[in-house]
Amino acid sequence: MLGQLTTGLFASLIMANYALATPTSQSMAEAWQEAISYIDDSSTHLNIVDGDWQDVSAGEIVSRRVGWSHGPDSVQALYFVEQPLAAVWIAIIDDPHLHLSAELVEYTLAGSSPERKLLYQLLDLPFPISNRCWVLEISNNSLVYERSGGRVWRREWRALDNGPSLLRGLPVELRGDALSAIYTPVNEGSWTLMTVGNGTLVVYEGRADTAGNLPSAIVDRFAQDSVEESLSRLSDIAATSVSHYVEEGHYIILAPNNEPLEQQ
Repeated sequence: MLGQLTTGLFASLIMANYALATPTSQSMAEAWQEAISYIDDSSTHLNIVDGDWQDVSAGEIVSRRVGWSHGPDSVQALYFVEQPLAAVWIAIIDDPHLHLSAELVEYTLAGSSPERKLLYQLLDLPFPISNRCWVLEISNNSLVYERSGGRVWRREWRALDNGPSLLRGLPVELRGDALSAIYTPVNEGSWTLMTVGNGTLVVYEGRADTAGNLPSAIVDRFAQDSVEESLSRLSDIAATSVSHYVEEGHYIILAPNNEPLEQQ
């Protein structure tokens, strides 16, 4: 089944090969204004200012820290990828194969399903700083997809409070490092994607409390640098993600409505 894509996905791939102009900053701003009308206001603290869309339209990654009234700051980032939305979606989701987050050790835990992934991640830090780890619950926001008529695709995550109890379910070769690491109490965020012109507008927001005694300025700078590095890799990964996905034997990836991607 995965060896054959539907006409809709083929059409997206064909469109990716046309040399169209990058969308204007106005079209990006309008697309985002439409997108946030479908998203619960309480779920995002984005602070997009004048000039951001011009920078994104020029091919730049725009990122900054945004303060919250409680808990850690968040990192937000905007980027335009000249690939179809489905290709970018696969690049973000297919972490077992495509490794968007190069700095992290990752393992999908038992109890995961295509609708709800339980993902262990460990951040290996230089001595004498203790490693950090967490267990994320990752899911698609089908409500935003339905509200937008399929135009806005959103992937969300949060660290599980009972994550430390799940670490003993890791393979032996990962368990020791996990149990000796500091478990982060807060790790949450989202990817929001929408088609604009000939590609995909990507909006990232994430925040984490790394616990312990790490200086906040160092933590925040590292988090922002990591997001920017992931986004810079995203275009290259998305360029080959669909051809990788349609290979025989690949597990099924779901669209935000929790239907197989190739049926969209």
